[in-house]
Amino acid sequence: MKILVACVDMLPQNFRRQPWYYMNSLAQGLLNRGHDVWILTNKQSNQSKISFPVILENYRYFSVGINKEIIPLIKKEEFDVIIWSLGLTDFFFKNNIDILKIPVIAVVTSPRYFLGELLTLGKEWYYNNWYLRQLALGPFISKRRIKGFLKLSNLKAIVFQCQLTRNRYISGGFGLNKTYIVPPPLPEEFLKVLKGEQTNKFECNKVNFRVLYLGPPLTHRGLDTLIHAMSKVTNQMNNIELYILSRIEDDQLLNDEHKMRNLIKKKGIAAHTHIISGLLSPEEIAKHILCSDVVCLPFKFVVSDVPLVILETIALGVPIITTERVGVAEFVKDNKGIIVPPGNHEALANSLIHIIKNRKGKSSRRSFDESFLSKFSLTKFVDSYERILSESLY
Repeated sequence: MKILVACVDMLPQNFRRQPWYYMNSLAQGLLNRGHDVWILTNKQSNQSKISFPVILENYRYFSVGINKEIIPLIKKEEFDVIIWSLGLTDFFFKNNIDILKIPVIAVVTSPRYFLGELLTLGKEWYYNNWYLRQLALGPFISKRRIKGFLKLSNLKAIVFQCQLTRNRYISGGFGLNKTYIVPPPLPEEFLKVLKGEQTNKFECNKVNFRVLYLGPPLTHRGLDTLIHAMSKVTNQMNNIELYILSRIEDDQLLNDEHKMRNLIKKKGIAAHTHIISGLLSPEEIAKHILCSDVVCLPFKFVVSDVPLVILETIALGVPIITTERVGVAEFVKDNKGIIVPPGNHEALANSLIHIIKNRKGKSSRRSFDESFLSKFSLTKFVDSYERILSESLY
């Protein structure tokens, strides 16, 4: 089967992040199954870590829709299907995916938030406008628009990464026969670390209780909530440390990290805090998770569905505290995680204290859940998409 996978900014430097990780895993997985897979994206890369790339600048943009220059390419190459990374803007295009004239499998990569939720952002809009502004479209996607989209004759299936996101787009049962839920797979390089001997060689040299945060130093990811909670915990307990793996993906985040450091000093927890700034390898990330007593990801908002670190933490058998955002709880609740309200540092502090008290004297050895690893394997992920292609096209 000849498949065109369409995704904006499909660049190797983005492949550890959602939604690019998801779309690249899909493209590479189908390629490895013998399909002829091409990538349609909007930017050139000097790295050749993706299957055959087609670069078409502005192949979709908000005011106009889908660039009609795609059509000659489709006719020339005779693709059987397009797998389209579906963003919120796709529901507002004047010319929608029906102009492509061939079967389309749409993959939803943007969660939908409602107006009441967005109003709680407050100052987050000012601090994180660059990351959050796309979410503002969510409340304006009417049921009429969604129904119109689902009625497109060449839209053969629409795929969501979690149940909650599907519920926020699809209501009243309309169009459910076209929808599927396929969560992201665990990264292959991460599984190699997990199943290899390296996990047994990790030396933590840990004395105190260790709390771990992973991700960009952004307040909408709840890092400020965690810092406030830690200040309350350290007032009651001294044997606790916070490790922050501050993922700096671009220079724009350096200012956010500076604000984070100032808040840590202001809350008086600098002596309890270790900041590791930059991009880490899967081996380094696995080591930090394994050496932690709890991973804390108190998201206020998640921009792209199902953060990978949630799955990685569960796979490593480490307790996790997070919030109910874009279906995160769907994965955490079944795996003995703790869910706290977004932005509530009191609840977060109480949960940390609860875990600390219950972890005393217990072994820090991790047990890996083979059924979880199998459920979120790349093999099962690609199997799901081959089934969707078979059911939708034949």
